[in-house]
Amino acid sequence: MRSQSKIYVYRTNLKLRMMAGMKGFQEVEIDEIPKNWTKFPKGEDEWCIINMPESENSSACLYKAKENSVFDPHYHKKRKEHMTIMNEGGKMRVHIEDYGTFDVEYPNSIVIPEGVVHSCEFEKDTVIMVVWHPKFKKGWDAVFKEGQNENN
Repeated sequence: MRSQSKIYVYRTNLKLRMMAGMKGFQEVEIDEIPKNWTKFPKGEDEWCIINMPESENSSACLYKAKENSVFDPHYHKKRKEHMTIMNEGGKMRVHIEDYGTFDVEYPNSIVIPEGVVHSCEFEKDTVIMVVWHPKFKKGWDAVFKEGQNENN
C-alpha cells in the first residue's frame, strides 16, 4: 500500500479525527470472538471466528457489514490487520492514518500496519475476512475513541 499525496493524507487524517469526535481513544476488549454469527457491539453488523492453526500465530474472523455501516476509527496495538473482501459486489472505503483513503472491492485485500488508526465505510453489503498478526492473547481488542463503544 502506497501513501497518497500529502493533501489526500491530510484529508484522511482529519476525517478520522472527525469520525472519532476529535477525542482521545480508549481500549476495548472482547473476551471471545463468537463461534456463530453474532452482532458486533454497537450496530447491525455481524461477526464470527475463523479458527487458525496455532502455527500461524494469527487471529481471524468473518465480518458481515451492512450497506452504509461504518466501523469506527480504531487501532490495534502491536498487530497488523489484513482484510479481504469475500463476496462479489462487496465494497468498502478504508481510511488509514498517514496513508490516505482507499476503495477496496471484491476480490481485493488491504493490510493495515500495526498501531495505525483506521476505519471502514461499507458502501454495499460486504463480507470480509479479517486476519490479525500476531494473534490476540484472548478474544479481540482495539483502541476506540472515548465513549464510542459501550462494550467496555
